[in-house]
Amino acid sequence: MILMHRVALGGVQLDSIDSRIMVKGVATQAASEKPGTAQKATDGLRYNGTKRESLDVTVRIGLRIYDDEMDEREELMEAVNAWAKKLPGWITTTQKPGRRFWAEAVRTPAPGDPAEWTNEFTYTFTAYALPWWEKDTATSQALTQSSTGEGTLTMPGSTDTVAEVLVQNKSGATINDLVLTVNDTQMTFTGLGLANNGFFTLDHHLVKGVYALRARIGDASKLNCMSGDDELILHPGANEISYSAGGAVIATFSARGRYQ
Repeated sequence: MILMHRVALGGVQLDSIDSRIMVKGVATQAASEKPGTAQKATDGLRYNGTKRESLDVTVRIGLRIYDDEMDEREELMEAVNAWAKKLPGWITTTQKPGRRFWAEAVRTPAPGDPAEWTNEFTYTFTAYALPWWEKDTATSQALTQSSTGEGTLTMPGSTDTVAEVLVQNKSGATINDLVLTVNDTQMTFTGLGLANNGFFTLDHHLVKGVYALRARIGDASKLNCMSGDDELILHPGANEISYSAGGAVIATFSARGRYQ
């Protein structure tokens, strides 16, 4: 049977657990947001922007089991609950092809009376560290092998996202200085010690519920070499990207488009 709605968590399709599970709907809820303000000398507050704190996605299911099979309904609900608890993990759905959602928590529904065979059940998955849908593949742009370079990175999506950069030293000597710029955000690195043909990586990882920036050469952190902005910010559409280095490099800027 070809279903209108399909949803997977960690690559496991919910309806693959049992053919009697019907995914009846997958819906993105309004995000939880908080305005940032600061006191002014006069009346009123200074508005500093709105911070998105979390996003919920609900999955609504039904069970194709009749009222005289109450024990099987109970077992099937337990199987769905076990699937939903395998967190954190990426949720994908046929409604949003090419996108993914980082679920960290779930609210499971009350099972109710198993004799009520027409009941529907709603599971609410919440993202905190990454409260958006995002592209499951990155958009990238490599800049030419020189000590400076500039270009354009055109991003899909409907909200800002953060850049990642891979830099390979092609100068024939050690490079210590590097400046990376995206639009009006910039990071400066000094004392890198990037060997010829070596790679410097600016990326992110999820650790203990935090989406954290990393700057590395191999396994060695270079965050202590960094100054400037906390992130390189990209907007939907065309973005100006550039670099300057203490020698010739290949710099590849990339990011995943985010959706409200």
